[in-house]
Amino acid sequence: ITSTSLQEFLGELLEAFVTLLYTILVLALVYSGFLFVTAQGNPEQLQKARTVLKWVVVGAVIIFARWLIADIIGTTVNEVR
Repeated sequence: ITSTSLQEFLGELLEAFVTLLYTILVLALVYSGFLFVTAQGNPEQLQKARTVLKWVVVGAVIIFARWLIADIIGTTVNEVR
């Protein structure tokens, strides 16, 4: 741990968590592709693959929007001070 303050520590912790989320996102995307390939035209399996892909996209949007969310929260907190 190289952080010298609580704020730095929490920032490093958040970055490690986001890195883990990126890894999970990639694995889920690969899993979704696997489901599409192995469905072989089976409507139920295709629906499952579409559902997994939909949630992967939702998760990706949330993960990639984290900077925007953090900026909004940071700006709001600074204005309250």
